[in-house]
Amino acid sequence: MWALIPLLMLLAAPSCPQKAGAAELEKMTAANLPKFIAAYQKELKAVDSAYQDLTRLEPPLRDESGKTLTPESLRNRLKPIPYITETSQQLLANPDDVSAALRLFIETETLTDDLADLTETCYDNDQEEMADRLSTLATTLHHEKHLIESYALHLAEEMQERLRLLERENQDLRSKLH
Repeated sequence: MWALIPLLMLLAAPSCPQKAGAAELEKMTAANLPKFIAAYQKELKAVDSAYQDLTRLEPPLRDESGKTLTPESLRNRLKPIPYITETSQQLLANPDDVSAALRLFIETETLTDDLADLTETCYDNDQEEMADRLSTLATTLHHEKHLIESYALHLAEEMQERLRLLERENQDLRSKLH
């Protein structure tokens, strides 16, 4: 039963009230990107803090096969966070960078999945307080992931439209030359 709780919370995320910050935005735009990135990076720090706290749990967590999750294995899960932070800074520096937006989406999706897995592991290990904390983080990141996805798709659509216009202009110029 506990294993279903994180899944149900993630599925309900879009209709759940969200915390203040990046998740309160209904739509991510170039205009509100600085606010989104600032709040998103605060969320990453909260994830980092939660992962650090996981390494100090007593008794240590065990995965579904009964194997102990070592502090080292939990710290390894933190390795993507600096890359995610860097990607978010790249997007902030260049809000039209489709590849940075897509990377941020993929990195956020991976982190959200890891948080959901750890949430389930915590519930399975009767660490309900930590599971609730991770679940809240996963729910917030899940919502932010959808905002990033929508933003990346919007950028791609704009780029596609610019390409269409340039192709038309190119065809018009070629027809004038002949």
